[in-house]
Amino acid sequence: MINSNSSDSVPSITPIRAFPDSSWGDDGPTRGIESVIEAGEVLQFPHLPFVLAPNERQFLDPRWADAKAKNISVRWPANELRGAVGSAGPASVPALPRPFAPR
Repeated sequence: MINSNSSDSVPSITPIRAFPDSSWGDDGPTRGIESVIEAGEVLQFPHLPFVLAPNERQFLDPRWADAKAKNISVRWPANELRGAVGSAGPASVPALPRPFAPR
C-alpha cells in the first residue's frame, strides 16, 4: 500500500505485517497491536480461517451487489442492509457479519 506523504514528494510504502494466529480465540499469540493499526499498517493473518457456511457462499456471487454501491454492509445497531439487491437472499445477508459485530 502506498501512502502520499505531504512533506515528501516521494510516496512512502505502508508495510504489511503478517501474524501467526491460527484461531479466532482470545488465546492467540498476537497481542497489543493497536499501535500497528493506528500507524496505518496493514495486518495479514495468513493462517486464520474465515469459513463461510454453504448457505452463506451464495452471497459471494456479484449478482447480490448493487452496481451503484461500493460494498454490501450492515449498519449497526439498526441492522440496516445497504448495497445489496435481489429478492429472497439479501434478507439473509445481515446474518453474515453478526459474529463480528460490536457486542
